[in-house]
Amino acid sequence: WAYHAPISKLVLFEYQKGRGREGPANLLKDFEGILQTDGYVTYTSLFEKSEKVRLAGCMAHARRYFDEAVSNDASKAKHVIAQIAKLYAIEQQIRDTPGMEERDICLKRISEASPILEELHKWLQAEAPKVTPNSPIGKAIGYALKLWDRLTLYLYHGQLQIDNNQIENLIRPIALGRKNFLFCGSHAQITIVKPIINLII
Repeated sequence: WAYHAPISKLVLFEYQKGRGREGPANLLKDFEGILQTDGYVTYTSLFEKSEKVRLAGCMAHARRYFDEAVSNDASKAKHVIAQIAKLYAIEQQIRDTPGMEERDICLKRISEASPILEELHKWLQAEAPKVTPNSPIGKAIGYALKLWDRLTLYLYHGQLQIDNNQIENLIRPIALGRKNFLFCGSHAQITIVKPIINLII
């Protein structure tokens, strides 16, 4: 499991035997604040009803579903991808403007990104009944609608990013080496694996 605190630029890699809820449930038991994740069900089951933790979504994960749906329904998928590209263009403008305060970031997002998201939300709601839920485009639309409140939370928090690509980039060395790590030991020999991972990072 990888955890990233973007403001303090801290990264934690915690080894667990599996992808069950025990890992984040234990590590984040005292956490209070906003947790930005993909739509993995573990986060929902742990924090959806929490009064201390608010979940934020990742637009990159939502877009990925539409990328995969292009071969299924190019017209609908490309329409959404184009709208998401507009959102990322706004984020690029924010990054290219040095010294923007959090308040100014929020104001820009609300004035420029919010109308795009509102129209996209209406479009997704209108198109959802027209597609087969289990088709690639149906899954893409369903994913976005289910997590809509999380995907749009970044509008109101200048510290948040539109996606969690920062942590995705940080864990790339592990993702690339995962097959090789299979031969580095076992759960019982994790003390051997940890130094290897630390060296790679």
